[in-house]
Amino acid sequence: MINKEELINEYSQMAYKGEAALFVGAGISIPYGLPDFQGLIKELARGTIDLEITPELNYPQIAQFICNEKLGKKEIKYKINQRI
Repeated sequence: MINKEELINEYSQMAYKGEAALFVGAGISIPYGLPDFQGLIKELARGTIDLEITPELNYPQIAQFICNEKLGKKEIKYKINQRI
């Protein structure tokens, strides 16, 4: 298990290289007009895959499918950055 100091050092290095991300809960994002995770995936899926998005779906799997099979890592990062 990584200790606090290692986590800070590794995260700092990734942030410096532009490779870090910070995920916050809907309690932070929604009041600022940002989508929650399901909302973000729905936006990415719209026009990308032919699938009716319902609450019962596995959103992490949908996100992975969109990244792996449709948009690619670079394009999905770009679209997320544009949205947030």
